[in-house]
Amino acid sequence: MITRDKMRAFRMKLDALLKEADLEGYSVRVGSGSYSDTNFSFKIEGAEIGESGIVKDKDYETLKELGAIYGLGNDAYGKKITLNGSTFTIKGLNTRRRKYPVSAVKDSTGKRFKLPLEDVKRALNA
Repeated sequence: MITRDKMRAFRMKLDALLKEADLEGYSVRVGSGSYSDTNFSFKIEGAEIGESGIVKDKDYETLKELGAIYGLGNDAYGKKITLNGSTFTIKGLNTRRRKYPVSAVKDSTGKRFKLPLEDVKRALNA
């Protein structure tokens, strides 16, 4: 029987395998997943890594294209902001996530977060 704990352990193994793999200029990450008693699935996303080391995923492309319209600026990628005492690096924009459209990585842990637009705009202007 597949359980939540088994899925977490399996996902950690997948993440470790992807970290060690030679992906020839591409970044691959395991996204959301679902499971039942007997089967499971994960979303896997891939993106090209540019010459400067930037992963050019959908969120990156959207930030470059629409960042100024959303009040972040087209140059917001890679900027550091502080929210609630934690430092984040802006990684992208997902316009389909209305409440938390900004993608960022928490500097202390490397974990990805979804952040509210207004909070990010306020932090960028601070």
